[in-house]
Amino acid sequence: MGIGRVTTEAVPAREFRIGHKPLEKIKMKLENPDICHDSDDLENCEYVVGVKWLVAKKPEEALWKRGLFKAVQTRVSLAKQLKTLRYIEGEWGRKFEDLLEKHGG
Repeated sequence: MGIGRVTTEAVPAREFRIGHKPLEKIKMKLENPDICHDSDDLENCEYVVGVKWLVAKKPEEALWKRGLFKAVQTRVSLAKQLKTLRYIEGEWGRKFEDLLEKHGG
């Protein structure tokens, strides 16, 4: 769970690079180790974006309580979820507005 800024356009996983290395050559623990599946099929392959993490939390530090917004998508907008935004800000001691100003939002 975290707050991040997308830094690159979405590209097929086979084209994504960290530094100059292709994603499939980087030795890291991925949620989906087969992220480059269907790499020759632009309809079915995975697409990846670069993200600069402004705040990052471990899964065991994720926040939850009844009544908060939730979604199963990887990327969601909390723009109209003021109750959830204020709860996260209070728990993390960070204001979203300050993060956006500091990082060019």
